[in-house]
Amino acid sequence: MKLEDQVCNPTMAKILRELNIHQEANFYWFINDDSEPEFLTKDALIELFSEGLVDLAVEDAGSPSYFEYRQDAAERAGNELFDLFLKENHADKDNPISAAFTVAELGVMLPEWINHGEWKRAGEHHTHRLSQWHNVPEQSFLPFMTKDSYMIVYRRDMGDPAGEIPDNCLQGSTEAEARAGMLIHLLENKIITAEEVNQRASTNGQKEREA
Repeated sequence: MKLEDQVCNPTMAKILRELNIHQEANFYWFINDDSEPEFLTKDALIELFSEGLVDLAVEDAGSPSYFEYRQDAAERAGNELFDLFLKENHADKDNPISAAFTVAELGVMLPEWINHGEWKRAGEHHTHRLSQWHNVPEQSFLPFMTKDSYMIVYRRDMGDPAGEIPDNCLQGSTEAEARAGMLIHLLENKIITAEEVNQRASTNGQKEREA
């Protein structure tokens, strides 16, 4: 499997950025309207910054400060410009760079348990646990499931390990796509917040640095 298939696709990456998910990641999509999205490692993106080949979407192209930035870009360290990128307003729709989160990074962002809104039943307080699986062709058992797809859902925990399959079962052509789709669903429906997601990602990153 190609590395690009192990991260969320460019469209989902852009949506997650616009939902204010912090952009610290190992890989990135550079989305240029004039060409196909370009898949970059973090080091490759930093190199583009250091060479002044990527503009930070923080200034109007016609303003003096924009040209001052362009003149100064080649003299500034790529890491410094990358840090500025991380501090930007990620909801800016004109920003061409979006984090291409991996399966592992998305797994950290998704909560293991949900007890909110559409997953609650009147008078009940059951929680729902994250469940996911690969629907290989010879094992397809639900009519709406695309063969060779990845499924993700929060199942009701009723003492039955299988629980039930609710209507909000999502699928993707890759595991990263399925996870990103569920994360977007939770955020857009205000079941979780960007702050909660960013805190989980930050805490996990801190643990990895200390390990």
